[in-house]
Amino acid sequence: MIQHDTIELLRECDAGIQMGISAIDEVKDHVKSAEFYTMLDGYQREYAELQNEIHNHHGAVV
Repeated sequence: MIQHDTIELLRECDAGIQMGISAIDEVKDHVKSAEFYTMLDGYQREYAELQNEIHNHHGAVV
């Protein structure tokens, strides 16, 4: 059984990941450098993968 502290940590991680995804979304449309855009896009995909992992393995708790 997952302990209460672990559940809270997963919820906080999920919230932080969502904020990161949203923040990158807000900036991407204003980025002029293709290299920087690609870098941001890669980070955003990594965040989305982490979020999917949290939801797939612990979806009942977050």
